[in-house]
Amino acid sequence: WEKDYLLSLDIFEMSASISCINGDISNMSMCLDEILSHARTFDDSLKASSLLVKLLASLSRFDEARSNCLVILSNLGEVFPFNVSLPVVLQELSVTQPKLRNITWDQIKSLPPMVNVDKLNVMKFLNMLCMYSIISKPL
Repeated sequence: WEKDYLLSLDIFEMSASISCINGDISNMSMCLDEILSHARTFDDSLKASSLLVKLLASLSRFDEARSNCLVILSNLGEVFPFNVSLPVVLQELSVTQPKLRNITWDQIKSLPPMVNVDKLNVMKFLNMLCMYSIISKPL
């Protein structure tokens, strides 16, 4: 880590990814711990954090996976309530629906691809949050 930080980061990320594919939970966990304890910046920890959320979900620890997503989203500037209820969702929908009422699918499809790395990361963690919330916190 000290001699070649970026190479170490890449090797441990690849090893964690391969361990995930192979179902080697103990090696994956060890690699993620190594990355998260040596990451110099928040951005350097994002891939490992994503893999950690997937690891937690694979172990049926959906509440922890969901909590990790919420913390990361908060660090990315997107704050969500930890406890969501049906009235909160309905309130948010009542605000959002009028804004989208006149937007067509063709308009959405014609938008340029998202290139902002932070927003792409937000979308990645928001997707995982939605998947694991359905399991751990259904409305």
